[in-house]
Order: sequence, then C-alpha cells, then structure tokens
Amino acid sequence: GELDAARDKAREQPAKLARDARSFGVEAGFLASAACAQLLAAGVHAPRAYRVEMRPDEASPIDSAFSMLLSDFSPEAGWTQVGLLDAGQARRSLAALARLHAFFWEGGAFSTSGGEAAAELEAAVWPAGMYTQPSM
Repeated sequence: GELDAARDKAREQPAKLARDARSFGVEAGFLASAACAQLLAAGVHAPRAYRVEMRPDEASPIDSAFSMLLSDFSPEAGWTQVGLLDAGQARRSLAALARLHAFFWEGGAFSTSGGEAAAELEAAVWPAGMYTQPSM
C-alpha cells in the first residue's frame, strides 16, 4: 500500500520523500491560510478548509502528519472530475486557473491588500511555486 511505498521511498529516495512531505505542508498551509479564505470570498472556486493539522518532521519526513477537513467535493457543490476535458471544459479550467493566479498577481486584489495574510502565504508556499525544483 501507500505506507510500503513511502517506506521504500524513505530508503531509496529520501530527498524525494522530504520534498513530498514539504509539498503536503504547502497544500495544507495554503488551504488553511487567510489568503485562501480571501480567494474564496472573491468568488474563486477552491476547497474550503474547515480544519487543518500539520505536524511536519524534517528530521524524519516519513513521520510527518497532515490532516485536512475540507468542504464536500460533490457535483452538487460544483465539483466534477473527468478523465479528459472537452474544449469547453478546458477553456473553463484555464479561465479558473487564470482567475486564481490573477488574484495573487502583483497589482491584483490580494497584493494590494497585503498585510499579515501575505506574510502568512509567503511562509506557507514554495518560494518559486514549483514542486520539481532541485533546491526544493
């Protein structure tokens, strides 16, 4: 199962396991942030985190623990999952991603409000937004 795969990765690719644990922390940190709450308030569709618990363990990443209680991902709440997108779905997906990124872009709604939420977000996410960077 997943735990066996994580144990194998800890033994064979410890840097990748550490990166994976940090990635889980980035996701949990973003969803729990005031920035994500502001994104939702602006009407950008994202999961709402009711509770997030993070126990990262940098010395032993396999012992890290992350727990999130998120809003329902049901079709009634506007969530769907498909294998391949048709042209209309692809356009709507790209538009949603553009709205999400525009919200945080310099000069966008979030960057002009700044404050504690901006500092919290910067502390929670990747410095350059890429999971695959070698320095991560």
